[in-house]
Amino acid sequence: MSKRYMNNTRDNVLLVITRGIVGGAPLSVLSLARELKRRGMAVTVAFGDGEFLADACRREGIPTLRPRTLRRTHNPLFALAFILEIKRLIEAGDYSVVHTNSTNALFAAIGAKLARTKPRTVFTFRGLSFLDEHAALPVFVKWLYRAIFKFLLRFVDEAVFVSRANLDAAKRMRLVRDGSVIYNGLDPDRLTFLERHDARAALAERAGVTLDDDTILLGSTGRLVMQKNYSFLIEQAAWLIQHYPQVRFIIIGEGEERSTLEALIAAHDLERYVLLPGEIAGASQFLKAFDVFVLPSR
Repeated sequence: MSKRYMNNTRDNVLLVITRGIVGGAPLSVLSLARELKRRGMAVTVAFGDGEFLADACRREGIPTLRPRTLRRTHNPLFALAFILEIKRLIEAGDYSVVHTNSTNALFAAIGAKLARTKPRTVFTFRGLSFLDEHAALPVFVKWLYRAIFKFLLRFVDEAVFVSRANLDAAKRMRLVRDGSVIYNGLDPDRLTFLERHDARAALAERAGVTLDDDTILLGSTGRLVMQKNYSFLIEQAAWLIQHYPQVRFIIIGEGEERSTLEALIAAHDLERYVLLPGEIAGASQFLKAFDVFVLPSR
């Protein structure tokens, strides 16, 4: 990715993501920002709510911007306000590349093309979400989302995908003619894991429960949102625990579906078995606590 940035005469990059909370996309943006900085480029990270990126970038010495109008919303007035605000920020920062990393942030590509500095624009598809052919949405809504994406992508110079399947699907939908596939990566120098006993003890304290040595712990990390499909995991837990009462589930994360998932847990009488400890920074350090890691994403 950074080679594309280096082709510019000015190596001044703005990475834009809607939310700065703990999650896969913010972690990827943070990793990219670190690498760009290591290679000698000036990099700034812009995001809306959440403090994870703010704290992480502060520790890394990476400047941040907090556009007031950048948020998750379907309100076109906020989108218009964000376009105008990001245009001013882009011109003030004289950025050579504007790289957007989430759907609402994609409106920044319009602001970039309206800016007098005319930076190159990159958009990374971190999944197709509502555009996915399996998304449980009415046909008209899917058509509307697709039309909006096709319009916004007119302002993008380069489309990047994190999987070949997403690129192929986007081609079939005629969202893009082509794109690059760059898989999500991990920096081994920054990976640290608690040992099994310590990780379990920490999670048990956070969740307010006791995890015995003979407990079979199934776990997952991710936002509590429709795309992560944790309702499916809870439905399977109801069946599994009938046959294996020593099984427990922990889902580390926070999101808009918490109340829905809590109601589903209560409906199946699973409060002692399925635990939602909330968002935990650096959740990957607890992976050794799990006997099985589960990824049920749609």
